Amino acid sequence: MGTRAAPLCSMTFVPTTLSSTRSLVVARGQVASANIAIGLAGGKLVSIVGQNAGAITGTMAPALWVSGDTYARDLKLSSMTTAILATSGATLQLNHVSVVNSAGGGILLDGAAFDIRNTIVTGNGPGMSGATVWGGILINNPPAAGPARLQLVTVQANNLVGITCSAPVTGTGVLASGNTGVNIASACGFTSCGAASATCGATP
Repeated sequence: MGTRAAPLCSMTFVPTTLSSTRSLVVARGQVASANIAIGLAGGKLVSIVGQNAGAITGTMAPALWVSGDTYARDLKLSSMTTAILATSGATLQLNHVSVVNSAGGGILLDGAAFDIRNTIVTGNGPGMSGATVWGGILINNPPAAGPARLQLVTVQANNLVGITCSAPVTGTGVLASGNTGVNIASACGFTSCGAASATCGATP
């Protein structure tokens, strides 16, 4: 189960089929999300790669919920709740990912390290985390160790705050505009770049 010859129909059983020797997931076309977190012990990296317009859609759970080191590329993620949830102890790496139209917010980094590049976050929120209302990206308690970086990211048209942070992080080439409230909260420690270009915002 979960091989090229016998592919899974959704992400549901992915968390239980992962192992130290099976850590690459290929999502072809649109698939439903798992309802539990994805992660391997011992710092083993799980890689999730989209093909054929790869997309993961969540209903009662995030499209992508990670508790360990995870790399995702070439994916479109959306959910009726939060699109991406990364919890304490995880390191989330995104490259060429679209996070769109998620009612509970786009990306929630709750104590997780992260390196998010060339990613579009649009049309999400409002979400609630405790008393915090957010929309595009919420960075809560970034760890002292590990990366805390946004690079060439576009955050637009999210409901209320585009990017919310509990502490300063690194933001390079981040284009945040058109969010219904604040584009980037001052606590994040960086500001939006100017017009979209090769060095400002996500590239195709």
